[in-house]
Amino acid sequence: MASMCLFSGKTVASSVCAGVLAVATCRAVQRLWREASEIREWTALVGHLLCNFRVTPVESLLEGLHRASGAHLSYIRFRLFGLVGPQVIIPKDEGLLAHVTRSPCYFRVNPLASELFPIGRHLCRLTGFQSYMDRCLMHSVWINLDGDAHRRQKSIYNQYIASRANQSTFDQMYASAEKYLEQFAATRGEDFKLFDMLQELVAVMLLEVTFKTELKMCSLERYVQLANLGFQAAYILQAPTRDVLADLDALVDDMCKSADGAGFIGFFRQAFDEGRLKDREEFVHNVVVAIMLSQQTLPHACFWPVLRIASDDGLMRTLRDNPEFLAEALTEEFRIHGPSSPILQPYVALADDSYGPLQIPKGTIVQIILSLVHLNSRLWSAPDEYDAKRFSAAIASKRGLESDHSKFVEAPVGPVPVSLARACTVQRTDAADIHDRPERADQAVMQPRASDLCSAPRGDAKQRYLPFGIGRGHCPGQMIGLGVVLNAVKALLDVWDIEVLEDYGLRSRSIHEHILVDTISRPRNDVRCRLTRRAGAEDDTSCGSGSPSDASFSSP
Repeated sequence: MASMCLFSGKTVASSVCAGVLAVATCRAVQRLWREASEIREWTALVGHLLCNFRVTPVESLLEGLHRASGAHLSYIRFRLFGLVGPQVIIPKDEGLLAHVTRSPCYFRVNPLASELFPIGRHLCRLTGFQSYMDRCLMHSVWINLDGDAHRRQKSIYNQYIASRANQSTFDQMYASAEKYLEQFAATRGEDFKLFDMLQELVAVMLLEVTFKTELKMCSLERYVQLANLGFQAAYILQAPTRDVLADLDALVDDMCKSADGAGFIGFFRQAFDEGRLKDREEFVHNVVVAIMLSQQTLPHACFWPVLRIASDDGLMRTLRDNPEFLAEALTEEFRIHGPSSPILQPYVALADDSYGPLQIPKGTIVQIILSLVHLNSRLWSAPDEYDAKRFSAAIASKRGLESDHSKFVEAPVGPVPVSLARACTVQRTDAADIHDRPERADQAVMQPRASDLCSAPRGDAKQRYLPFGIGRGHCPGQMIGLGVVLNAVKALLDVWDIEVLEDYGLRSRSIHEHILVDTISRPRNDVRCRLTRRAGAEDDTSCGSGSPSDASFSSP
């Protein structure tokens, strides 16, 4: 009997050991398969970059990611350095996007200044960029992307926007754009670079209406140049020259001294005087960042709709006959050509997490790339095609809530009503736009499990339209920015015809090649144009009727 019991004990022990070994083996195989998948994706991307030295590897990065990901994948995952380094996840699934950007389990960081991103900090020190960061950027909302400093500074931004996003501001913006375009057409309208002109136009509107300050120590051209050089430095990790830094310091100091108290600079100066900003660096650095970012994102947001209008007579006639359609036209353009950088600031997982079958270890970098969401065929019908009516139903429902949406009916020529800017803030698509075809089991949209370690996001469960950021990274200046873009485009439409003289092949390129990683918030090349006063502009007569074309850019 004793021997039988002993034998039974050995059998049980052997079975338990075998079971444990089997489970461990299965987990090891799963991990190897997962890491092999990550290596395959990383190798495919690197292979694409190496095969595309007709341009620099950084230029072909976005195109490589699109090819490597495929339409069926919900995310791209790889190790930062192939076999080693932190895990990187690039989400393409709208639910995963909402989960990461709204969960407290993830911390949004600037990779150049966060302790959670040591590689970026070491690069800044090695390249000498750290001195520029400390001097001009470190204490701004652009660097402090999360935490107490971010919330404090963003609260001041929100208070300013709430006080200024009104019809009086929009009327001033239109008048400023109207005056500048008259002067520009008279002196340089025969042959000019479109993006350069739009940068100056945006600068004038912001200086006069938003910043409420004057340029006393430099010309408008030098102001734009300094903003470009300061912004470019952050992406090439190279500090501007001493002369540029000296001029930038003098410019900001002069603007701060001469700023009207009702403008953005005066508002932040008052916040500093009242002790709501920690120190003077927070005040000055936020002014520097506002100058640099606005001179990139807003001209870029104007460039693509203006180029499309100049290329599509039907769309131009529709917008002149029905200016309210600007909301639909610009909202769709922002989906194809997002106003901001194509690569948003990353998130870092603060703890182990999971979303459906996806395991997200602590330290994982979640990098959002706008075009992988906005041009994803699983989320959008015909994503590479411009459909001016794609957002019509969503915009109509928002417009119906506003009290001034009839302004255009009474006065079709003139400033844009505030309701049109609010209508452009749609964050979800029409239900009819989403594919209703059945998904294969391996392509099903992921759903979070009840056992997820981090808190589930609140509010809208999915996000697929994010031209102004997402979650806690949503742009606080969105309404003012939309006011600038809408009134700039409207001022052009009301009075001027734009003829494209040379586009250097830009419109014939694929959408993925319109914006490059190393050009960031601007097109890969500028376009030469001519500006002429349109027939009937003097007496505000209509230019005819037409319907917007569904085709992409075509040569004039």
